[in-house]
Amino acid sequence: MYGVSVSTIKRKFKFSEGEHCIKLSPRDIVVLMDTTYWGRNWGLLVMSQAYKGLLLWKKYVGNERLSDYKKGIDQLESMGCFIDGIVCD
Repeated sequence: MYGVSVSTIKRKFKFSEGEHCIKLSPRDIVVLMDTTYWGRNWGLLVMSQAYKGLLLWKKYVGNERLSDYKKGIDQLESMGCFIDGIVCD
């Protein structure tokens, strides 16, 4: 329907299934976060660093829930990052 398969999207993002968080040294960050959907029940929640565009955290989701965003922020804070701000649509 969309002309893109699940495996193509994963290959382009170079992700495996499940959640992913990069290794960061403690720092102050501004987080950009959004979920993009391919179909009704399959999407990718991504959190990136605002200034450098560095991918910080991702999770494949079936629907958009605040708990998923909270889990990503909690993961970043547990790694010692201080969240200066969040930009989310």
